[in-house]
Amino acid sequence: MTKQAGRQRGNRARYILVVEDDKLLALQLASVLRKAGYRTRTAPDSQSALDVIDEAPPAVVVVDIFLPGANGWQLLAELRSHTDTLNLPVIVCSNNARAVELTGASLTDYWGVADMIDKADLTPVKLIRAVQKAVGRPS
Repeated sequence: MTKQAGRQRGNRARYILVVEDDKLLALQLASVLRKAGYRTRTAPDSQSALDVIDEAPPAVVVVDIFLPGANGWQLLAELRSHTDTLNLPVIVCSNNARAVELTGASLTDYWGVADMIDKADLTPVKLIRAVQKAVGRPS
């Protein structure tokens, strides 16, 4: 999956990958992050996200759970199955986030999720803080 990503690891691009099938929301999230000084790319589904990651690994992935085809959990499992993307920070941003938190699932320990944001509570400040927590401020 990530042969090229492995070669580029030392030269990791500092961009945020937003994986969201709602095109308008993807553009809004990317716009918020760009205004905060981050470079962004978007992908509408898991396969497109994997293709983008293979081209140049991002600093962090912001992913929705409900995606067409392979869902966000399947994308996360694929990323965690490869050594070159095993520690790639992932922020889950989904309508499902609050329900997952309530189940007591240890998303940080098991999946390595850096943060969870429920879309119902999403604000630009919450998104920017989650990204800063995961990768720091833009350079």
